Amino acid sequence: MVSISEIRKTRSIPRDSHFTLWNRYVCSHFSIYITWLLLYTPVTANQITFIMLVLGIVGSAFLFNGFFVVGLLILHFAVVLDNVD
Repeated sequence: MVSISEIRKTRSIPRDSHFTLWNRYVCSHFSIYITWLLLYTPVTANQITFIMLVLGIVGSAFLFNGFFVVGLLILHFAVVLDNVD
C-alpha cells in the first residue's frame, strides 16, 4: 500500500507563474489525500478531469444564479481535483 508521504515525494509541482501560491500550498495538500483514496479504485485520470469539468460548469451556474458561497466552494473543489490527476 502506498503511503501519503510516498505520494508527496513522487508528485511534481510546476514552478510556472500560472501556478498560484494558493494552488501550490493549499489545494495541493488536499489533493494528496484524494489521490490516496482513489489510488486503488478503477477511477482514471480522464474521469477525474471530466468530473472537474462538470463541477466547473455547475459552480459557474451557481455563481450566475447568486449562490456565491456554494459556487465558490464547488469551483474550489474543481481546482483541488485538477491537482489529483
